[in-house]
Amino acid sequence: MTNKRCVAKPISATIIYEACVDVINKIYLSNGKAFQKILKAIETNLEVANIDKDLQAKYDRRKELENQLDFLLNERMKKNGQEIQRKLDAKYSETMNQYNSVQMDIAYLSQRKERTSNSSERYQKIKDILKGKTLTAEMLTKEVIDAFILSIIVLDRNNVVFVLNGSGTMDVDDIKERRKQIVKRQSVCENTIFLRDPIKLMTLHYTVVLV
Repeated sequence: MTNKRCVAKPISATIIYEACVDVINKIYLSNGKAFQKILKAIETNLEVANIDKDLQAKYDRRKELENQLDFLLNERMKKNGQEIQRKLDAKYSETMNQYNSVQMDIAYLSQRKERTSNSSERYQKIKDILKGKTLTAEMLTKEVIDAFILSIIVLDRNNVVFVLNGSGTMDVDDIKERRKQIVKRQSVCENTIFLRDPIKLMTLHYTVVLV
């Protein structure tokens, strides 16, 4: 299971689970404004242009440029004149720059396709889970947590920030890199959980932010 905590600090897993349940029930199952905002963000992310078509066009262009580079290289080996070699070198350099640019486009589109696919799967899981009623701690599974919660930033023993991903453009590594900025975002929801164990009363305050 992917570790969703950004910083490992001593905190009860039981109260974290209770907070997860509270967040999911308040944000999603209550069908409130935050829930609508998240669904709109996810749906917008899924309404992207045909990435496969764009990718294929880039693959075709890359093949075309590869052929041009091979041709220019062969011509360079055949020609002896200094001036013609200079022109071929310049053309080769220009074509290589175009090739590198296409490679970057392919990498970007491939990453976008993967994230869109992940968002689609997550959106379907959310819809499936929402067919049920109020969530309880006993119903909490890795699949449920992964569907709703992107990351949990532990500030200290009594304070955490739940990060919900509506855009599909950030992952756990991104959250770790931007942790300080993310915890300062405006909260869409917050609450304090009280849970008594055999020894003491535990408390955990959480806030919820969207990325």
